[in-house]
Amino acid sequence: MKRDFESKMKELEEINDALASGGITLEDAVEKYRKGMKLADELEATLAAAETEIAVLLNRPEEENQTPSFTSWQDDGQNPNGESIE
Repeated sequence: MKRDFESKMKELEEINDALASGGITLEDAVEKYRKGMKLADELEATLAAAETEIAVLLNRPEEENQTPSFTSWQDDGQNPNGESIE
């Protein structure tokens, strides 16, 4: 079962809290630290992928990611096809 970003983040926070409390054995602390580092790597990869996807979307040509609004062509007396609307 693939877990989502939020559930991984919650588990990492729980691991952090357990390590910060100091009430665990050294062996448990090392295991939790190892698991926490693995989760942190997975979360970082997920964030990097999301940042890349957003960058791609932001760099798309204007014509692809925006539709002309009525006001953008209303003032020049032509519709988006360049035809006169007067």
